[in-house]
Amino acid sequence: QSRYRHIFNSKIKKQQMDSLASYLRIEYGRGHRILIGGDWNQLAPGSPDKEVGIPVPVPFPDAGWNWVATESPTNRDLSTGYQPGISRELTIDFFLLSPNLKEVEVKGLNQAFAFSDHEPVLLRVCAR
Repeated sequence: QSRYRHIFNSKIKKQQMDSLASYLRIEYGRGHRILIGGDWNQLAPGSPDKEVGIPVPVPFPDAGWNWVATESPTNRDLSTGYQPGISRELTIDFFLLSPNLKEVEVKGLNQAFAFSDHEPVLLRVCAR
């Protein structure tokens, strides 16, 4: 079991997501386009790594919103120095788009974790 399990499966995380969902509904209701991205400390939808954490809820906050993630890993384990093919890698950095935005392109920018335990992710969107 991962030493990070408490981060992924905490009561605080649920409270954070509930608070975010309320905020998103209000702002989207005002007609805003919303793009949120970053380190969610949760797994991207469809992640095969459920033994180390829980995926973000789908749908979230409501039907029509889209999670957008790269297929490449965006985070690595910090318990040792990075070892390609050995170090655990996960996708926990991704985006949430409101229904009035559409993904054009998403890709991980592989830097072999040379500068951080996270890899950058590029996202291009357009208005619907």
